[in-house]
Amino acid sequence: MKAKLNFTTPVTVYSPSIAGEDVALTYPRLVELNYSGKHNGTLLAIGETLEVPFYKVFRSTDGGESWNYISQVKEQFDPELVSNWQPHIYELPCALGDMPAGTLLVSGCTRDKRVQEVTKMCVWKSCDIGETWEEISVVDVGGPIDHGMYEPFLICDDDGTLVCFYSDETEVDDVHGQRLIFKTSKDGINWSEKKYVLAPEERKLRPGMITVAKTDGGKYIAAYEMVAMPGHPVYIKISDSLTDWGDPADFGILVKSVDGKILSSTPCCEWVPYGDKGAIIVTGWRNVDGTSKTGSDLFISLDMGETWEAVDNPLPYTFPAKHRYGYSPALLTSSDKKTVYYMNSVPWEGNTEDLVRGKYVFTKLTLE
Repeated sequence: MKAKLNFTTPVTVYSPSIAGEDVALTYPRLVELNYSGKHNGTLLAIGETLEVPFYKVFRSTDGGESWNYISQVKEQFDPELVSNWQPHIYELPCALGDMPAGTLLVSGCTRDKRVQEVTKMCVWKSCDIGETWEEISVVDVGGPIDHGMYEPFLICDDDGTLVCFYSDETEVDDVHGQRLIFKTSKDGINWSEKKYVLAPEERKLRPGMITVAKTDGGKYIAAYEMVAMPGHPVYIKISDSLTDWGDPADFGILVKSVDGKILSSTPCCEWVPYGDKGAIIVTGWRNVDGTSKTGSDLFISLDMGETWEAVDNPLPYTFPAKHRYGYSPALLTSSDKKTVYYMNSVPWEGNTEDLVRGKYVFTKLTLE
């Protein structure tokens, strides 16, 4: 069985007014409000916008047809640090501590400007639909680049526990190059000891960039890259529990299509009801084997990861990309589960040899 992927006309979310490699747009992330009363259906987007030392937040009230820049998320505990790396945005589905359902959370990697001293996993909250933000906690603290921590992802367990997944390289000198770990919290302020999703026995292997999706059947799907393997291939793990991913030495399932294509780098995964078992959709930065004219294919599995089909990317870009177009894209299943929202960075139409910049674009995917 093959799935046909349809998509809407892409819409520009944001493009910086300046050009250059230092303003590359990466790590876009999306949330649709489902627990915010009259604001339900509103879409919010955030991303890594390196031209400024903070995160920019964008909002759409018309289903993604138009977007407005509404606010900034800044480092508040230590204003000398920079907060513009690897954000994630999430809406609480239930009360957590003193935060009611509908509270928006942003997590991100805060660091000194040259990443020579510290990296932190920080969390901010918004109680006014993203208009203002307050820093509320530090999940964990790491060292400088190559000994730090990166790429957080927030999601609540069925019992309301908040889980923060991230990449941890603090044990590089003692045990492993990098591990995928998580911490849990009952209030968004205090965090547990870290536990492991993936910790390969071979030190040079560096799993990273984890994202997690939930199925209607209560299973969880984690997608991540294996950086030190040739081509940085993408793998997934499937679990019945958000906080138990089995043997941390188990690599999981390789995302490889039936015609031999392998997805590479910076993955994002989602699940949508379709057919008997639903559809897992995974996107990344490029293909390892099997060329793509669209930067990276989208990989779809209709049998929970046993087989995969690669389809053209509806938001195409060139690879290799000097300005990291397509780096760490976003997928998000809509609240009615009929659509998957997709956001990525692509080249700006006005680019010339001397003036190069990118833009965030948004589309809606459906399967038939």
